[in-house]
Amino acid sequence: MAVGPSGSEPEGRGQVYIPDPIIRLGRMKFNDTASGSFFVVNGSNQTVTLDQLVKSCGCTTAELGARELPAGGRAEVKFSIQSGTTRGPRSESIGVTFSTGAGRVLGPIIAKILFTPTGI
Repeated sequence: MAVGPSGSEPEGRGQVYIPDPIIRLGRMKFNDTASGSFFVVNGSNQTVTLDQLVKSCGCTTAELGARELPAGGRAEVKFSIQSGTTRGPRSESIGVTFSTGAGRVLGPIIAKILFTPTGI
């Protein structure tokens, strides 16, 4: 089973991917919290298990809508992120690892969250 490069949508079938891997939150006030979500799609012909969410920063929380993802199915990943107090563009990421019925762990596929703390 293949994984789309950097979480991008694959060219063919047989892949697990994030259709929209870049999430732009725009400007945020200092210590503000924003929430959002993205989807993981199973384009393969077998059920996969979403195993783990790997976050790039302690400022991010994330939760899976479903752990078992049937062939052709999709699962929502909800997240929230705190902007902190440093001005300037930031990029954080959430990786999703998954496994097949054979227990082989694959991934992660990655969603990037872009935002800019402005202090205003």
